[in-house]
Amino acid sequence: MSTENSERNKQPWSQNIPRTVLVFAPRILGIGFILFMSLFALDVFSEDADAWSMCLGFMIHMIPSAVLAVVLVISWRFELFGAAAYFILALSYYVLTKGKEDLLAYISISGPMLLISALFFFNWLLIKRRKGE
Repeated sequence: MSTENSERNKQPWSQNIPRTVLVFAPRILGIGFILFMSLFALDVFSEDADAWSMCLGFMIHMIPSAVLAVVLVISWRFELFGAAAYFILALSYYVLTKGKEDLLAYISISGPMLLISALFFFNWLLIKRRKGE
């Protein structure tokens, strides 16, 4: 283990940047996407509803963010799971809306999930290749 670290330290720091970016990019984008999806839950707060119904509506609107958070936590360790899960979630959004939404909705919801899926997949490939070396 120490020889692997010493070999990695011999490489110029610029060669480690793509690996670091590939490791952290899907995770950071996943957190950002969860925050983006959470913004949609704020639309339940209006003046014409009582506090209990607003709280209940907020919790219901936060279910997608909670699912994404669970997927991200599992994906943090198991990159291939993250690649498959984000891909399935992106496709399921299209299937559940039956293709009736505007193109911009698919780009803003499914697009980031497909990007995160691809990044987790390439991260998994990098790890697999590194273990094979």
